[in-house]
Amino acid sequence: MTENQFISLVPRLRQVALTAAVGAGSDAEGAEDVAQDTMIRLWQLLAALERVESPEALTATIARRLALNACRRQSSRLPLADALRQLAASVYAQPDVSLQHHENLEWLDSQMRRLPSVQQQVFYMRQVEHRSHDEIARIVGIAPKSVSTLLARARKAIYEELDKRR
Repeated sequence: MTENQFISLVPRLRQVALTAAVGAGSDAEGAEDVAQDTMIRLWQLLAALERVESPEALTATIARRLALNACRRQSSRLPLADALRQLAASVYAQPDVSLQHHENLEWLDSQMRRLPSVQQQVFYMRQVEHRSHDEIARIVGIAPKSVSTLLARARKAIYEELDKRR
């Protein structure tokens, strides 16, 4: 499939991705993120799309799986946040220090949730899971240089919010 053929299909495929994401349980904002991620994945598969009988079916499948993965990721973060809160409570015996640490964790968690889904995913894998740039690039399906760019954007967004908070 040529780039021009793909570009002509984009509006229809994007609508299919949005519908599939909403059908899988994403809210409107989450569905937009899933649709963007789906279009990126389809772009990466551009050469292979010639052999696909139904690009719409492939789009719906990718979008549905991305939406379900996002739901799983969101639910798996809650136990981690709870574990961090328990650790903070045990490490910091002073109530004011513990409260401040708890508030900082809550703020950081809320800032991470505001990031675009790809930045959020890359930031989480790097900062929490301590994965390498190459490993993240393989998992997400992007170039290692793009990982650095996404991390820089995520950090910049969080730092800007931190400056506003001070």
